[in-house]
Amino acid sequence: MGDALVDGFLWLQDRAWELVVQPLVYALGFAAYIEDAYTATGIMLMGAIGVVAMVALLAPLERLRAVEAPGPWRAVAADVAYTLIHRLGLFGLIAFAFTDPVEIAFTHLLMAFGLPRGSLLDALPPLRDWPGLELAVYVLVLDFVMYWVHRGQHGLTAWWALHALHHSQRHMTLWSNDRNHLLDDALIALIMVVVGTLVGLPPAAYAWVAVVLGLVESLSHANARLDFGPVGERLLVSPRYHRAHHAIGDYTNAEMRSCNFAVLFPVWDMLFGTADFRRDVYPATGIIDDDFGDGLLRQQVAGLRRLARLLPGGTARRA
Repeated sequence: MGDALVDGFLWLQDRAWELVVQPLVYALGFAAYIEDAYTATGIMLMGAIGVVAMVALLAPLERLRAVEAPGPWRAVAADVAYTLIHRLGLFGLIAFAFTDPVEIAFTHLLMAFGLPRGSLLDALPPLRDWPGLELAVYVLVLDFVMYWVHRGQHGLTAWWALHALHHSQRHMTLWSNDRNHLLDDALIALIMVVVGTLVGLPPAAYAWVAVVLGLVESLSHANARLDFGPVGERLLVSPRYHRAHHAIGDYTNAEMRSCNFAVLFPVWDMLFGTADFRRDVYPATGIIDDDFGDGLLRQQVAGLRRLARLLPGGTARRA
């Protein structure tokens, strides 16, 4: 079954490459990047599959178990645009493009200190015989890093100026996960590529991990009255669990949104004292002092203005 899925994906990638991407690359005079363009085709195709899966699985869930009535279309239209930008490969391509120079720089740094280049496979040799388990370990490591990145987004003044855009949505939906400032996303992409390089995560595996993570994160942001029960809530972030993190508030009252930072696995919140497992709590979401407005471009400009306003020594604000 697994081999059939891989073969089917490669067939789709080859068809998209032959019919669309390759002619376009030559027409634009980018023949020198032909191999990278083929890789990019696969990344964009993975993203497209992720978007289709997201809509097919989560849109019915939102209709059946909605927490609140859908907001006006203009409130979520920008979120759709953010999702298409991310899932159709833009940030995947940026991350992939960063991989080679980061890996080279890291290897040179190790050589300068006379240290061997290693990976998780070197530290845990049995993983070589269990590809599925190997990928699970990579996901666990990346999720641990993302937990602390998320804490930084809330705890550092300048970073929160950008991350506040993600929390400004008053009508959370399956599209809300990618509602981020592009500068914020670029920084996170760089961090994750560095971490992926440190642990030896193959670039192709990184792309697949991004698809899986994106689908689970879209579920956690969905407008769905859904929890996973007393046990399941402690194994995987649910829409109820993550909605508590998005509870409406301002910069000075962070009681609710100082909790549930985990992206995939609540175990990190449990270990570091930030978990809130109160059941049947589905608060309103957003930020009170919201000046981001509607529209992707306006929101990006507003984020930069917040950043410029907060950088000159303002006190750290959390949410």
